[in-house]
Amino acid sequence: MKNRTIIFFEISDYSLLRFPKRIAEEYCRNNLDVQFVFAYLYKYSQENINFKIFPKNSHFTYLRGNISKIDTIFLNYPQATVFTFALRPPEFYLVNSAKKMELKTIILQHGVLIPFMKRNVSYFVKEGKKMFFYFKSILLLSLKTKMSSLKCFREVFSIYILGSKKLSQSVFVKKLNVLPDSVYVYSKYWKDFFILNYGFSPNQFNCIGSPDLEIYDSIITQKREDAVCYICQTLVEDGRLSKRDFLLFINAFGNSLKPTHDLYLKLHPRSELELYQQLTKRKNTFLVKENTPNCTKYVGHYSTLISLPLNITANVFLWEFKGHEIPEYFSKATGYIGSSELELREFISNENEAPAFKEVLEYYFHYPGTRPFEEIYKLTEKQQIQS
Repeated sequence: MKNRTIIFFEISDYSLLRFPKRIAEEYCRNNLDVQFVFAYLYKYSQENINFKIFPKNSHFTYLRGNISKIDTIFLNYPQATVFTFALRPPEFYLVNSAKKMELKTIILQHGVLIPFMKRNVSYFVKEGKKMFFYFKSILLLSLKTKMSSLKCFREVFSIYILGSKKLSQSVFVKKLNVLPDSVYVYSKYWKDFFILNYGFSPNQFNCIGSPDLEIYDSIITQKREDAVCYICQTLVEDGRLSKRDFLLFINAFGNSLKPTHDLYLKLHPRSELELYQQLTKRKNTFLVKENTPNCTKYVGHYSTLISLPLNITANVFLWEFKGHEIPEYFSKATGYIGSSELELREFISNENEAPAFKEVLEYYFHYPGTRPFEEIYKLTEKQQIQS
């Protein structure tokens, strides 16, 4: 097969580690005549990324906050396939440019999504650099498409800040070519979600299963531990919840555990450990960064990773913060939702196994029987042959 190029775009270099790297590794298992270009808008400030862990035939481009530099990459690789993972102003500019150059564009669902997510003011202060790059992308998009910058800003503000307008209703979708050609989603539910909220057509979709279930088989074969696992979520780190409210939950969680209870903290890559001091000072608390343990009970909120524990056991307790309603794709898959210390303590002390919600999980988090990243490879190759 002739040499090909796949371009991945993410906002930060750190995000390249999640799906772009794993897609590239799947290609290397099947086809060595593919080179990869990883483009990112800014550098994650917390730690340096080790690019040596990516496939050898990889190239990295730091756009330094200027999304218009992606045009040069597209010119250098006129036959490339372009992968994106979100629908934001930088991706709008990127997809618009890629389509004008007749490049194939794909968006892969990068996690569970909601139409609108309220942020605290602290988020915009903390992420000032990222916000500046977003604003710059909006200006570039308005210049390129001859739309007024004010109109572009109003659209973005209505969609992402106020939540008063769906993307499918915006001028970006109605008047500009900013939606990728193909969409890879987890299941039928997410297909309907993308159509309703983003404006895609039904014939653009492929259901590839939930990538978070890729490790399900390896976990379920491990010996189950009589322990509690907490799925950490970046609610405070991402400005979605105040530190005070989160620490009140941590306090209730700690009070719900007996000294003899083993507790695993499944950390998010961006978890701030200082938030968990009350739990980490326990003798029987263990930190987990990579593999999710096979436990009798899990506690979480609405993290993408919750789909994995729900497939392991129905004993999953979802703590609901005020103003953070648990989405239906999680709430319908467990019988344990609450927001009080008493409810959490009763859940942890209960030794009964809850009934499974297999049909519900299949609808929201389809697992095709094959590895989702293998499905992505097969679909992309099939589309390449047909084009």
